[in-house]
Amino acid sequence: MRPPLTLLLLPALLGGASLAAQPLTELRPGLGDAFTQADDLPSEQRLGVRAALIKRARFVIPDVVIVRDEASYLHAISAWTPDVIFPVLWDDESVRAGEDIARFVRAFEPRAVVRFTADAGDAPDRKAAIGAAWSRATSTQPGEESDALALRSAQGVSPPGLVVTSATDRAWPAALALAAGRFQPLHFIDRPRGSVSAALSLEAGEALSSQIQGFAQGSGLGWQTKGDDLDAITLCLNGPIKIKTAEQPRTFVALSDRLGRLGELGSGERWAWCGQITGDEPASVYRAMSALFLETHGAWLFDGYPATSEWASFDATAAAATLRKGTIQTVLHDTPKQGILNWRLGALRPLDAGLIMVNTKGNVDFFDLTPGRAAPGDAPILSRPAIVHFVHSWSLGRAGDRNTVGGRWLERGAYAYLGSVQEPYLQAFVPTPSLANRLLAGLPWGVAARVDSGPVWKLALLGDPLITLSPSGFRSENTLPIEGAALSAGIAPRLSEGKFAQALRELTLLGRDQDAARLARGLLKDRPDDLTPGAIAGAIPALGRTGDHTSVIALALRHPDISGQPVLHDLAWQSARVLIATRKDDGSALGFMRRTIRQAQLLRDADEIGQALKRAANGRSAAAYVNSLAPRAASERDSQSLEKMASEFASGKR
Repeated sequence: MRPPLTLLLLPALLGGASLAAQPLTELRPGLGDAFTQADDLPSEQRLGVRAALIKRARFVIPDVVIVRDEASYLHAISAWTPDVIFPVLWDDESVRAGEDIARFVRAFEPRAVVRFTADAGDAPDRKAAIGAAWSRATSTQPGEESDALALRSAQGVSPPGLVVTSATDRAWPAALALAAGRFQPLHFIDRPRGSVSAALSLEAGEALSSQIQGFAQGSGLGWQTKGDDLDAITLCLNGPIKIKTAEQPRTFVALSDRLGRLGELGSGERWAWCGQITGDEPASVYRAMSALFLETHGAWLFDGYPATSEWASFDATAAAATLRKGTIQTVLHDTPKQGILNWRLGALRPLDAGLIMVNTKGNVDFFDLTPGRAAPGDAPILSRPAIVHFVHSWSLGRAGDRNTVGGRWLERGAYAYLGSVQEPYLQAFVPTPSLANRLLAGLPWGVAARVDSGPVWKLALLGDPLITLSPSGFRSENTLPIEGAALSAGIAPRLSEGKFAQALRELTLLGRDQDAARLARGLLKDRPDDLTPGAIAGAIPALGRTGDHTSVIALALRHPDISGQPVLHDLAWQSARVLIATRKDDGSALGFMRRTIRQAQLLRDADEIGQALKRAANGRSAAAYVNSLAPRAASERDSQSLEKMASEFASGKR
């Protein structure tokens, strides 16, 4: 590949202010010329520039629209035009959806947040309704919907890729957004059997690959080589992310690495780079909208590898230096501060970074640092949506399970993630400094995180493959083309009616954490009976982000089933860690941890609680607590580990 094209060159390709000053529908010569200039670039960079051109040439109305149902989502996306788009988030009233929306709002910094509800009417055929919404969002004039892509191509702007989903899959809303948002054709398949954590059979994987190649062939666009028209595949599907290639020993490869390759079993050349988006309607929409609308200004790097020649090419210090040259504000954790204590201290506060790179070793349910071992629950709380590159074996071995490394990062707010479905060996990953360089050079996520050659292998790439670090579209002063109710207008009525749970949640969705925290503290002091489970759920995230960890623990202890609310449980656990680490615990935080130890990572939590008990009292107290956990051991091996841990606390060896 040629030397990197830095993002500093993109303004010239994008035409600067003159390009953005005109609507996309009137800018065919300028945008077409920019696409033509991109043709001279290596295919890897060309795809990123094409994605950036489309992203930058569209105006963005800086309002966030929140919908609750399918009809409203379809109506909102239908209001997009080739010139103007706006973010649409899906809220199912769950804690996780609320956190995702709030995370997006903090990063996007909208002019307003509105709720929109469309008249549901008769339930239409979903596939037809999705297609109609895509057509309206990409057409230039009423009646031209069927010729939208043909018009783009005639004007010199060919789709960068294609999008594939199933009308019965819960990730279909992401497919609609990314197809409409990037002028890509949208195709439907039957949903394959199996969950995200399962594996496709070899035959099913080959059938899916052939079907997608058929879509490309039928498009009339160039697709068989890198650097032609269709160079990306976005698979929006809650099916397996891996393919089982052998039974004994069980071996797997990543589906997203198999798709986009020619030949039997992907033995031929790559013709496209693939990314897969999973999740229910709220989660998949969050991942798609983050890809379309957010910019990356900050990074967090943690290098858990020893400073020896074997690991030198993955040096996070070198990667950080590259990112800083690209004006990405970067927080770095590297030799000698790269152990489990450094990790926990570095993650005491929510991470406000759009790009996260971590080098570790381990398995599906743990990752090793230098020194120390961390569990999925040690993943940081994210303040904004993030792209995560995780150099580690097995982190996506069971991507749908929150008690795995990759599963927890996805739950915490990663909207794109690169990880392995099985032991890939270190050389399978793009070295961390090279990844930083490739992203700054304008390569899109799906290209930058993949090695340039090699057979189909074990690294799964989640998220829109066309994410770039290029700027988003220029913000427009236009009003929304749909009528929604401003979220802020409903706060006062909810307070006067005593609907505190809704008020707290909506303040958080608006990014008004300070106001939500003040309301929560007032209720805790003066109206504790109004702290229903819903109100507690609305208060804990805001209190934690504003640093009132004492109130978080007070509310968590009042919740009737905090362990049954995994997102809230993790947020409260994090607050307990902060209080203990800063020596501000009056005993409540440690009591909370003891009472609600997380069964899925019993050993790691037992050690953390034991260490805190040892500091607060003595090793005998720690040993007694660890011994009390014996009935909860899930296996004989865990039982033996607890016994050994207790003995070490009692003897002072731990």
